[in-house]
Amino acid sequence: MSRPTKPPIQVNGRAVQGVWKSERGFYILNRFKQGDKREFVPTVDKAIQRRDELAGIKPTIPVRTLEQDREAALSAGIDEDYLDAHPEVVRAFWGGVKINPAYPDFDLAVKLMMGLPTSPDNGNDSPKGLRLADVGKTYLTWYADDRENVKELKDKARAYNALQTTREANGLTAKEKRRTSPRRKRWIDFASRSTRCQYHAADGYFRQFVSIVGNKPVDRLQGSDFTTYATTIRQLARDNGNDVKAYSGSRFRNVVAAFNRAFRVRPDDFPNVATLREYLRILETRSENPNANNASKNGHKPTARSEGRLSPAETITPAEFGALLKVACPQWRALLLLAVNGCLKNSDVAEIRWRHIDFTEATMFFPRPKNGRLRQTPLAPEVMDALTTWRSESLRTKPNDLIFLTPDGTPWITSTDSVVKHFNILKIRVKNETGVVIESTFQALRKAPATAVRAAKIEQWESAIEMLLGHASPKSWRHYVGSFPDYLKDAVDVIRRKFMQ
Repeated sequence: MSRPTKPPIQVNGRAVQGVWKSERGFYILNRFKQGDKREFVPTVDKAIQRRDELAGIKPTIPVRTLEQDREAALSAGIDEDYLDAHPEVVRAFWGGVKINPAYPDFDLAVKLMMGLPTSPDNGNDSPKGLRLADVGKTYLTWYADDRENVKELKDKARAYNALQTTREANGLTAKEKRRTSPRRKRWIDFASRSTRCQYHAADGYFRQFVSIVGNKPVDRLQGSDFTTYATTIRQLARDNGNDVKAYSGSRFRNVVAAFNRAFRVRPDDFPNVATLREYLRILETRSENPNANNASKNGHKPTARSEGRLSPAETITPAEFGALLKVACPQWRALLLLAVNGCLKNSDVAEIRWRHIDFTEATMFFPRPKNGRLRQTPLAPEVMDALTTWRSESLRTKPNDLIFLTPDGTPWITSTDSVVKHFNILKIRVKNETGVVIESTFQALRKAPATAVRAAKIEQWESAIEMLLGHASPKSWRHYVGSFPDYLKDAVDVIRRKFMQ
């Protein structure tokens, strides 16, 4: 977080303390907020009003277990499963605001924290079954296990906490007594920074959903619950001066992803999957009006994405692809065929090297540059023939040399030329020589093959698409060292029959 500019802003010749200005507008420092303490507001008046509101928040229960956030509650000895089962407590801690009588569910949260009996109408006596907190836990468990060795991280956390207990028993030094950070750590604290940040963000987003809707069983969810959640999130974005689309979109996508993962991991716990998918469409609606399923209701022409289909620029037909191959030079013929076979992006073909192609096994071993995910893709005979032809004509064929270069012999990625620019030139040649108008972008060479595999419904087509696109986790490849599963070969056969024959 950047330091506030000094002195503070001037209004009518007088300095306004506690309010600062940046390129995004006016902001104050909210000491109760987690992470970035800056809270942006659109006008000076609202900034002053919000500053005064925060100045009036005074926590009234100085109990150590009632710290600002969930992490402090866990370090204070509250069981994690207990917090998941009682979102009222998490709600009291939500946003880093200390518990106070003005906060919703204050009395209920205090009773739960002190172990006192609660009234039967608070939702805790609802029938047993899968609850929303379990959905979030299922998603987070899969999310962490897909990226880290959770068992190893838990062992590290136990060893660290045991060491802290030993130090406390032997007596802390003066410096250690001044330490303000928690002396106990969870396993996620030992994960990589990217995993840790994304895990906490996903955890926070779904807990916010549970705090608004309530930790009810999934079979009791109604469409009104998702509508209320969507409306609340959008209103929070406006109140905080955030971009509504970006603020709500990240949260909505997280909730939808959590439910979709729970559907796959625990299908027996969802007797009404079709109904829940309809409810989730409320969060996938781009319009601010959750009931507006079609953009034409607001007087706008519906887009391909709003109707759940690819636009002409995102797909390419076999006839159009064949027209491109007819006018392409040997380099571009190999480039186009390899891009379709491997579902490659323009940046991928600009970075792939000869050492990534195994001519003996007809396989491409090319980690995705974006995330380093492994890709071991079988190559069709037409692709191997095109690569062999281009290799015989190319002047640079060493293992570490780039396969594809600009007409000047320079790398695409460091040149003023680009793959997309020359792809557009190739489309103009097709129009001039054959009269065929192609609206597709280079991205269509990545999306169209994946769509063809999905339509073919081969065995394990979802896993095949993830492997082709470079989305598959390292665990998906653990049984295929230097090879690939049979269903991935079936997927390439589908692509070959549609685009290369």
